[in-house]
Amino acid sequence: MTTFYKQNDEGEYVEADKDVDELFRQKSSDIVSSKLSKAKEKIREEIEDEVRSNALETIKNEAKAELETEYKEKLEASESKARQLDVMLRRKTIAAEYGFKPEAEEFLGTGTDEEMRAKADTLKNSFSVENIMSMEKQAEPKVSKLQEKTGIRVEI
Repeated sequence: MTTFYKQNDEGEYVEADKDVDELFRQKSSDIVSSKLSKAKEKIREEIEDEVRSNALETIKNEAKAELETEYKEKLEASESKARQLDVMLRRKTIAAEYGFKPEAEEFLGTGTDEEMRAKADTLKNSFSVENIMSMEKQAEPKVSKLQEKTGIRVEI
């Protein structure tokens, strides 16, 4: 191994192995720390870019999961209420179009618009004025010949 010497204050040359080792450690430490800081900065930039790109989506998903559990019942209840109100509105609209009384709305059911209109057509045809008149004529009691002669009407 090589032996190093240095000149002291009195002008003598003394062995400097310990000083050289210390200087070597210090220089190598400086070199390593500068390279390490550059590597840290590069890694920090890469991680920062990745975190920024994923952070928004992660935050959205976490917030969505938290809010879904908290408001899921309320959302389902409001959607159910909205469907009921939609059916009621369609019933009222169709009943008004067909000239039904408000009491007849419930007979239109809860299907699609086409299904409810089909039921309305059936109801209108079933209870039209002509059908009611023909039913009334059929319901009138016949008078027997004896009743015609005597003029006495007997109702049971």
